[in-house]
Amino acid sequence: MQSLQRGLAVIRCIKSLEPCSLHQIHQDTGLPKPTLLRILATLEKQGIVFRPIDDKRYRLSANSFLSSHTPDIRVVLQEISVPILMDLCREIAWPSDLVVRDGNSMEVIASNRILSPFPIKPTQAGHHPDMLLTAVGRVYLAFADAKERGEILEGIKKSEPSHPLLQDLPALEKRLTETRARGYGVRSKFKYDGYAAIAVPVLLDGRPVACVNLFYYKSAVSQENLVSDHLSKLTAAAAAIAARLRQRAS
Repeated sequence: MQSLQRGLAVIRCIKSLEPCSLHQIHQDTGLPKPTLLRILATLEKQGIVFRPIDDKRYRLSANSFLSSHTPDIRVVLQEISVPILMDLCREIAWPSDLVVRDGNSMEVIASNRILSPFPIKPTQAGHHPDMLLTAVGRVYLAFADAKERGEILEGIKKSEPSHPLLQDLPALEKRLTETRARGYGVRSKFKYDGYAAIAVPVLLDGRPVACVNLFYYKSAVSQENLVSDHLSKLTAAAAAIAARLRQRAS
């Protein structure tokens, strides 16, 4: 009974403090950290709690019987993407981010950059990449339906009328058409930080619900070689995330 009581205390703590660290749970429950690690490992194995790759803080599973509300799609995506993003980084080494639309920009909700052997600055969850300059934004726009794409572009026009890619709308439309045809997005030439990226959509019923990128140094590998070597793996990871989303919805 003592182990059950301890497990319930940990669950109550996470539910009230989430997202929370091991240290926070230790302070709240008073349980020794070795004991907590055993309890938390059991709760993770049973699908009651999970930790995103980047911040390692504990959260209740979006699919848990303890959840009393409709799960946030961001939380669901964070949770189901953990093993997929971990495997992707182990296989490719270059880091990836999982990104969703947030208004007229994109929002990073998960990343495996801390697992990559390459010293690329980690992207914090909540970072908002530009919709028109980044690979994730471009591929999202390319696969969004005409209505949604029009709403996004109109919103960017209002908030950033001098945006460099809004000065030639026919060229932008052509670029998005090309992106959809080849199946992946690339970063704009207006990004001068030495990095490059490709991105693919996570499609549900033909519409993008998120995007996954592959980030790398321009000086280390050509886009052509990266696409040849790794695009199929990135696409497979996006398809795996979509498949898990469908399973959750069924």
